[in-house]
Amino acid sequence: MTPPLQNKFYSTRNHLVTFPIFVTERLHIMRRDVFQAIADPTRREIIRLIAQKPLPLNSIAENFEVSRPAISKHIRILTECGIVMIHTRGRQRYCEAQLQKLTEVSQWVDYFKTYWTQKLDALEEFLEKGETQQTRTDKPSSAATRVAATGATAQPRKAATQKKKKNKAYGKSTSRH
Repeated sequence: MTPPLQNKFYSTRNHLVTFPIFVTERLHIMRRDVFQAIADPTRREIIRLIAQKPLPLNSIAENFEVSRPAISKHIRILTECGIVMIHTRGRQRYCEAQLQKLTEVSQWVDYFKTYWTQKLDALEEFLEKGETQQTRTDKPSSAATRVAATGATAQPRKAATQKKKKNKAYGKSTSRH
């Protein structure tokens, strides 16, 4: 739960416009969630790099073609999400992965994996029932097999389509009233 916000307002001479200052204060209080951390490919790569062992910020930045401040912003977002902890050793700042936060993502993925597995299993069962019913009956089930079974061809339809195109070219109506 977030702590109560102070009601600080900045007023201008025009009293119709009042900007609350606490909006910016709340941004510092607000925690980001894990899904924001993994949403960006650069952050996912940073997590992968520091998953094996803690690395200094400069070593992490060397692996990317973006600027050092951009990497620092990504690291800040990862620390706000609780996935990265920064420790100072001497003059170096080391980033260490806290991968237990990723269990939330794993649980979310597992839920939908189970959901879709059940749906796809039901679809497979439905399709297998349809195949067994089709092999039991010798009746053609699709339009293509019905056409093949009756010996009909698509020529009459093709001729009608060509006739419609020809009539349109001469301005004749093809509909019957």
